[in-house]
Amino acid sequence: MKKLFILFVLLLSSIGMNAVTFEVDGIKYNVLTTSPDYTVEVTGYNADYEGDLVLNGTVDYDNHTYHVVSIGGHQG
Repeated sequence: MKKLFILFVLLLSSIGMNAVTFEVDGIKYNVLTTSPDYTVEVTGYNADYEGDLVLNGTVDYDNHTYHVVSIGGHQG
């Protein structure tokens, strides 16, 4: 029973740990793939973002160029 409890706690603690997100110029991205291509989806924008929202086909972050392949829901 103790082993089952420990396994359960470890599984719960790992949920969401694989999600990699970042923000560039006020736009939020979620990493979808890193091999062989780097792809992301747009997940929202910073609440302080002003002006027209312009999405490019690629975004540079952490020495990688990510291809924007989808737009998710706004999580402001």
